[in-house]
Amino acid sequence: MPMATSFIPRRKKQSEALYDTIRLAGALGVKTVVLMSGLPEGAKGDRMPNWVVSSWPPETQTMLKYQWEERLLPYWTKLAAHAKKHGVKKLAVELHGNQLVYNVPSLLHLRREIGAVVGANLDPSHLLWMGADPIAAIDALGAATHHTHAKDTFINKPVCALTSRLENGSLMDIPGRAWSYITLGYGNGEGWWRDFCYRLRMVGYDGWLSIEHEDVMLSRLEGVKNRSSCSRRWPRRTPAITNRNPSEEEAMSRNKRMTVADLRAQKGKRQLTMLFVDTPEEAAAASAAGIDMLSIIDPVWTPAMREAAGNCFVQVGLLYGELCTYEDYLRAAHAAVVKGGDCCYCAASLDTIARLSAEGIPIISHVGLIPSKATWTGGFKAVGKTADSAMNVFRHVKQLEAAGAIGAELEVVPDRVAAEISRRTSLVMLSMGAGTGGDAQYLFAEDVLGYTRGHRPRHAKVYRNFRAEYDRLQKERIAAFKEYRSDVETGAYPEAKHLVPIEDREFGAFMKQLKAETKKK
Repeated sequence: MPMATSFIPRRKKQSEALYDTIRLAGALGVKTVVLMSGLPEGAKGDRMPNWVVSSWPPETQTMLKYQWEERLLPYWTKLAAHAKKHGVKKLAVELHGNQLVYNVPSLLHLRREIGAVVGANLDPSHLLWMGADPIAAIDALGAATHHTHAKDTFINKPVCALTSRLENGSLMDIPGRAWSYITLGYGNGEGWWRDFCYRLRMVGYDGWLSIEHEDVMLSRLEGVKNRSSCSRRWPRRTPAITNRNPSEEEAMSRNKRMTVADLRAQKGKRQLTMLFVDTPEEAAAASAAGIDMLSIIDPVWTPAMREAAGNCFVQVGLLYGELCTYEDYLRAAHAAVVKGGDCCYCAASLDTIARLSAEGIPIISHVGLIPSKATWTGGFKAVGKTADSAMNVFRHVKQLEAAGAIGAELEVVPDRVAAEISRRTSLVMLSMGAGTGGDAQYLFAEDVLGYTRGHRPRHAKVYRNFRAEYDRLQKERIAAFKEYRSDVETGAYPEAKHLVPIEDREFGAFMKQLKAETKKK
């Protein structure tokens, strides 16, 4: 997205450049333009911009009224109309010092007056030097975050103690300044930045994090390397190969995995595909095959799994029984989302689900045959085969809906019952042996690949026979290990090629020193 600056008194060319930028963005199909609000003069006839950051003397309030009502709002009303005309949907205003819009309240004021086309370009570095909390800003802005910059700030506390954070010295004088822009992670640690990204995800932000390098102590190359190292473990979107070409109606492209909002938008439109996987290899194969959703249990949910899962929407399974209290679930859910999980599976109480949902964590639960609670419905068998049993499933679905869950696994329920329930709930229903009336078909990779040991459920379908291949490989492993043991016992291993040589002269010198050393003892 282009970066532009709004009006400054007596500088019409800047405003003309902004209008041209929006026009060009529209022609290129770019939907977001990053810009600054502009800073008008303090009164009619003034020639210089005036940034009011104090409520005294009282004339400042008159100046602010003039700047907003007679200059900024009329200008932005026309600017928003120009953006709409050219197909630009978001004007992302950078919260920057020396601008009329420089913090969250002033941004939200402009948004209320002009409309939702106005949002923030959230650059934490500026908020940090002004003393604001960027993470609190994320929560306050919510959907009003249109773009994000990843830039850090170093606060020079000894200088601040004497000068405050108001600073107009040279940007090159790092020791003498109260604050300076700095390489990512050098002002705030990696944990702070992970929290920053996680909070963005929680409010639904799924856009770019543009890295700005303004650290005068490091070269651009050093800055990029350090930023890459810091950001490698952040929650992120990972593109993957897919053989499916989604339409615009699917609210999803090959370069962006589904959000919760996208998932809900699919309800009733098409059957999604979902697999339970155990390994990065299976996750990567599912992503390459164009599978929509994956279920991965928490013990194996790692950054490597997120990388392998690519564009797949991942449900991280929080294990019932291993987690007990609400606090256990809360910690595990936050950790799962920080690693890049898109939602969490939770079969705990309705109260726990409601409290997790209130924290903004998307929760998918379970109805019908719930393996961890099967004793309550008669064991591992179909549920909902009588009218009363089917109504109990429906009531459970509505309870989950009221608790704030986004979906539920619907396991081993008659297909006609599942279809009627799915039509009567906003939850995304994931069918496991419940027919096509749900919103997704859900199978285990071990069943699809044919390496299940023990009972294979009736609804499972085998597409490949990996068990035979695994058995063959196991026999080969045993044979190789036996040959290795035999070589060690007979002296066939190690051979000369497996050894590290030493020249005779050096070995002779070593032996001479060794004998002398041991003789002393």
